[in-house]
Amino acid sequence: MHISQSFAIVLLMTAQAVGQNAQAPLRFEVADIQRSKAGSPIKADFLPGGRFDVRNVPLRWIIAAAYKTPASLVVGPGWLGSTNFDIVAKAVPTATRDQLFQMTQTLLAERFRMVMHKDTKVIPVWALVAAKKTTRLTPSQDSAKFECPAAAIEAGPKEPAGVIHRVCKGAAMSDLAGILPLMASSYLEGLPVVDLTGIEGKFDFPLDWMIRAAYDEAVANKGLASNDGFTLSIFDALERLGLRLENRKHPMDSVVVDSIERIPMEN
Repeated sequence: MHISQSFAIVLLMTAQAVGQNAQAPLRFEVADIQRSKAGSPIKADFLPGGRFDVRNVPLRWIIAAAYKTPASLVVGPGWLGSTNFDIVAKAVPTATRDQLFQMTQTLLAERFRMVMHKDTKVIPVWALVAAKKTTRLTPSQDSAKFECPAAAIEAGPKEPAGVIHRVCKGAAMSDLAGILPLMASSYLEGLPVVDLTGIEGKFDFPLDWMIRAAYDEAVANKGLASNDGFTLSIFDALERLGLRLENRKHPMDSVVVDSIERIPMEN
């Protein structure tokens, strides 16, 4: 069979285009980046509908979120922890949480000219493990995206201040491990949480506990019984689900920033 030179060139160009498309990095449709104003409220979240909303957050935290690693494992210039940005970005509404992470990585590379590599360190962590053979986790009935919002529960007359109610849906154990340091940072002392449960699937479950200061005060108050149903630490809340946090040492990926621009490219 004879293939003309021009046709062969077309085939080659098509193959190259397909390869490039397959490897094309995911990007936000639009992203606005501004230096934060001093004293403005802090906000950071990957939101439903393909939105990424960050206000007055150090760039180190943004890098950590993009690569799903603790901020303490982001190695780079000192100003990463003291230079704050507001970022409002939007992707297609169907974008998954993992795709938003990848888009944030692309944003860092293209707008901040960030060059990085990964290294591995063995560090202290909280290991999320199954405390019992049978957990109290309800399998999710649909393919809803993972969310763990504060529950709109009206506090009863006996409920003390500082009680937190959340309802997690569509949560894999890795999702729970990833969000625990954000929800219960005062308990976890800056250490990352690693999913070592061996539990597969996605689940729905409530999570109720007290903020650390309120919990410590309640425990110290002899007039408040620790079995009142409200005086729960994050550790107690997880035990109720058949899970447990244990101190261990575990290899973790660190993000090493080789170079990065302090002033991002214009919007």
